[in-house]
Amino acid sequence: MKLLDRIGVDRSDCWVTDLVKVFLFKEGHVKRYIKLGKKDIQENRSKFLEYARKSLKRLESEIEICNPYNIILLGLEVTKVIFDLSDSKAKEYLDGNVYTKEICGVKRNFICLPHPGILMKRTDKNPWPERFENEISHRAKIEIK
Repeated sequence: MKLLDRIGVDRSDCWVTDLVKVFLFKEGHVKRYIKLGKKDIQENRSKFLEYARKSLKRLESEIEICNPYNIILLGLEVTKVIFDLSDSKAKEYLDGNVYTKEICGVKRNFICLPHPGILMKRTDKNPWPERFENEISHRAKIEIK
């Protein structure tokens, strides 16, 4: 994974998990399934925040079991839910710095990064790929060391 390489983390040193454990169907997914004859598929991507909030206890259990040195959050939505932030404040957190939060009585280090999907969209209107390459990944790499 290029993102991990950029921040100096080897994949074998990671526990990778998802906050939401069910597949989230976008409208495009639903249309493809309907084409295949499956009529009972419903869009549920719009319920991410609801599902994510309901998943926090499970994630806290995973963190307690894994006991990680650092927790890397990918994306605005996950950062928003974990820290209970507004969109604008969560966006500020996507900077590669360490933020702390107590989980199950233990102060944990979190590093929030832009989601890989937004980093792949290289357009003039998307500042994230350049910010990640030029500043965020460097800062995260230093914080992780």
